[in-house]
Amino acid sequence: SQESTNMRKLILLLGLVLLVATPAAAQKAELLGSFSSFNFDTPNFAVHFYGGQVSTSANFNEHAGITGDFGAQFRSGVQLYQFLAGPRSTARNPNVTAFDHTLMGIMHSNIFVPSSTDLALGFGGGLDVNVNKHFAVRAFQLDYIPFRPSGTWVHNFRAAVGVVYKWP
Repeated sequence: SQESTNMRKLILLLGLVLLVATPAAAQKAELLGSFSSFNFDTPNFAVHFYGGQVSTSANFNEHAGITGDFGAQFRSGVQLYQFLAGPRSTARNPNVTAFDHTLMGIMHSNIFVPSSTDLALGFGGGLDVNVNKHFAVRAFQLDYIPFRPSGTWVHNFRAAVGVVYKWP
């Protein structure tokens, strides 16, 4: 319907604003580019998808911030897209940064007919190994990502590894 299309556009626009504008308001910010694997699991079948993930995190102080996350995974003409945002907490030392986050947003999938855009959550964390002042390697990120197509929760997991750029 037109109303749901407008809602999807609004949510996408808000997500893009979060990804672009959040670093400007923060003391320090981080940009992640990663490879991701998504395990889509329903009571009837399970499928593995592969793709990428981009996220921006704004750190308001040493331990608290906010994250905007976009993921896209593909397999045999089927696509999954996640648009998530939420608070993030970190524990830092000179060599590594451990983090966890609680995210909320939407997930679009054409795995079901018709395709759907539905509520999605993200609970997870990971570990960055610092290379220098501006770069780190995301050694791992693991997320539990339930979403709700057609009123039923589907339980999924996403794993990622990648490169983090930190500024200023």
